[in-house]
Amino acid sequence: MLFGKATVDWGVLGLGGLVAALAITMFVRARSWMDVAMIGWLGVILVNVRQSYAWYPVAVVPWLVSTTREKEGARLSLLMSARVLV
Repeated sequence: MLFGKATVDWGVLGLGGLVAALAITMFVRARSWMDVAMIGWLGVILVNVRQSYAWYPVAVVPWLVSTTREKEGARLSLLMSARVLV
């Protein structure tokens, strides 16, 4: 909000939605339901915050590098690629 007017950058919001939809599709294919929930949570948080701090991108690093139940194979590769995309 700048000077009492709510501003929405629809291009950025649409791009974020596109990336989220692609990541959710990849997570569903990898059957990683916790990551699907994480994308939903990130979407709610990023749309509702009024300001951004420099540490916000650092806050998702533990999720990015956390281990999964998948040991190897295509699902693990798909899962990690989707995490990097987000």
